[in-house]
Amino acid sequence: MRSISACFLALFIGGCDAAPLSVCTPSPNEICGITRPEDIELVPQSRWALVSELGGQESAGRILAVDLNTQERRVLYPDQALGREDSEASGTAKRAEFPQCGPPPLDFRPRGFHLSRGENSDLHLLVIAGTRVERFLLNQTGDEIGLSWQGCVDVPTQVLANDVAGFANGDFVVSHMFDPPRTFLTNLLFLLGLDTGYVMAWSAESGWARIPNSDVSFANGIQTHPEHQRIYVSSMFSQRVVSIDRNGDNRSETERLPAQVDNLSWSNDGALIGVGHTGVPVYGISACRDIGDTPCSFPFAVIAIDPITLEQRTLFATGTGTIPGASVAVLQGGKLFLGTAYGDRITQVNVQQNSKGIPPMNVSTEKAAKDSVEEIIWAKELAIFAGRAQGNIQPYIDVVHPGFLAWAALTDAPVTRQQFIERYTAVDPLSPGEEVTLKRNAISIEPSLAIVYFTTHRTRRPGGEAVDEYFENIHVWSLHEGDWKVIASMSREVANQKHT
Repeated sequence: MRSISACFLALFIGGCDAAPLSVCTPSPNEICGITRPEDIELVPQSRWALVSELGGQESAGRILAVDLNTQERRVLYPDQALGREDSEASGTAKRAEFPQCGPPPLDFRPRGFHLSRGENSDLHLLVIAGTRVERFLLNQTGDEIGLSWQGCVDVPTQVLANDVAGFANGDFVVSHMFDPPRTFLTNLLFLLGLDTGYVMAWSAESGWARIPNSDVSFANGIQTHPEHQRIYVSSMFSQRVVSIDRNGDNRSETERLPAQVDNLSWSNDGALIGVGHTGVPVYGISACRDIGDTPCSFPFAVIAIDPITLEQRTLFATGTGTIPGASVAVLQGGKLFLGTAYGDRITQVNVQQNSKGIPPMNVSTEKAAKDSVEEIIWAKELAIFAGRAQGNIQPYIDVVHPGFLAWAALTDAPVTRQQFIERYTAVDPLSPGEEVTLKRNAISIEPSLAIVYFTTHRTRRPGGEAVDEYFENIHVWSLHEGDWKVIASMSREVANQKHT
């Protein structure tokens, strides 16, 4: 009855936007079997993305590691041993660095979360889970990835925390949506785009404090800038993103956005990416909240925002009935990956095909641009070898430039793109079982060209034969139609090399 009443009100205001969808069917553009993937964080210099799985009506949530290209996934928490309280991994030894408000949560529903690098270069994952903020240490060894619980902080009782973002020194901020209880008057404030929430900050020295001058209309997604320490928070129902200093000074905000922005993420080229509902505010998606675990769609848009100028560009928009309504969008290699609080999948969209020719955002600093390109390319390199280990050459083929020419170790002459594809798909297909570790030696980057020098240590060949082989490799990457592609490759076998 509540959803019907809400839809009648939405129809009176301007339309009921929500519509149920069928259950996800696996395809190259849909990663199925994930229950309400509400938030996504890309792991730097890795093939992995972390996914906050909110869970269903009868199932608790989890944190997953997902390879967005191969669709491989691993449960990191709470099922994985590295996340348990009795773990002796590095995270256990470092728990003294973070408070403990109680035991690790083995039955929880993670919402917004944030991955940031600490002052000692460790990667910390902050997670909003009920009335607590949990912190995990991200452990990576080769292709292995895990989480170690480090502690938690209780959120003040009057704060309804939606999202969290951290700083290198361990401090963090959360978005407070509105003061409870939620009433018809609260919804009226939302409809008018009036302030209801704000940003709360926590530090080990002083605990919780409200950041002055941070008031917004339903504070939703929140991010921190790793370089200039600014805070960005979505004012969902005024349809703006607010930028502010940690002490509340120098507030600025975007022009009105075409969406009620939910979560925020950083793209590899330094743009802030927001996604949100574009239909009737507040009541337009009420049906999605009331149909349980059934996937649900509503119209939404993805917007890129320059963090310095706050210039905005729409990257993608869709109507009702095709894709679950998105709660987060991450941009990787010209592709958008869309998570949802109302669905059972992560959806992939090619930005070049759907952005109406909108070019990538200009990065505000040259350093940020080069760093982001390096992360994009190295993630592609890791994906190539992860695919090879499974006997899957497709991740490599996907990044091969039309003008590709390669001279691999143990081959007599260079091969073209077509010869390369024919060899590995028809003449001599790869067998699974290859084991290779990579070491990045150096990367040289120009605006549309990058050269990667790396070494590999192979301990098993395709098929599983044990070996002890070392190779020196060069990949030349070229920017082609908005995406980085390998245009040249060369490798040679070397002896007696240390690979550390």
